[in-house]
Amino acid sequence: MKRIADLLSRGVEIVVVALFGIMFVTFLYQVFSRYVLNSPSSISEEVSLMSFIWTLFLGCAFLVRDREHVTIDIVYGKLGHQARRASLIIATLAVGGLFAAAVPDTYDFLATLRQRTPVLSWPFKWVFSCFLIFLVAVVARSAWRLIGLLGPRWQRSL
Repeated sequence: MKRIADLLSRGVEIVVVALFGIMFVTFLYQVFSRYVLNSPSSISEEVSLMSFIWTLFLGCAFLVRDREHVTIDIVYGKLGHQARRASLIIATLAVGGLFAAAVPDTYDFLATLRQRTPVLSWPFKWVFSCFLIFLVAVVARSAWRLIGLLGPRWQRSL
């Protein structure tokens, strides 16, 4: 199971790096075309924006671990192990529950979205489907973390 997770993580990492590269190159081209050629490129602006959206949500969904997120842990750091466990259970339930509640409406919205991007005419549902992937990944990670916090080796999850 660990090997499959590592391969999946590596695959997502490659995709995110490629998307970031596309975003960077198209952004540089946008600056060049606007200020040197004096002819802004709408295509590069749209591709750069879409690459940014996908990089952000895929990276946060699959590559940034819970302990790597920015947190304000002034109170958490002063708690004992049991209180830390309880606070993490509450926080994990809140995040996982809220994101799980958002999944059906997000899916319905994307399924009925008929608009297309202005320049490339790509369906917006595909552009923003990364948000649904992000929601599902956060729900799955929350469930996995909750299992760890409720299990016999819960100290590892702190």
